[in-house]
Amino acid sequence: MSVNSGRAVIIDATKQLKHAWQRARDTWNDPVADRFEEEFLDEIEPRAQQAAAAMAKMQEVIARLRQECSS
Repeated sequence: MSVNSGRAVIIDATKQLKHAWQRARDTWNDPVADRFEEEFLDEIEPRAQQAAAAMAKMQEVIARLRQECSS
């Protein structure tokens, strides 16, 4: 799997999780759900964004290295 493919998987999985959680919240709306969201889910999106940004940077470095090594 390429870095870009892995990055796309992370972004897509995060979107799917958000949508699934919104559907769950339609029926699960109590203090336990609030705590679950705060303790677990609220941390996922920013970390996924950080990972995706780091992977984009890695892809840039890899592309530059390939270009430099082929010269």
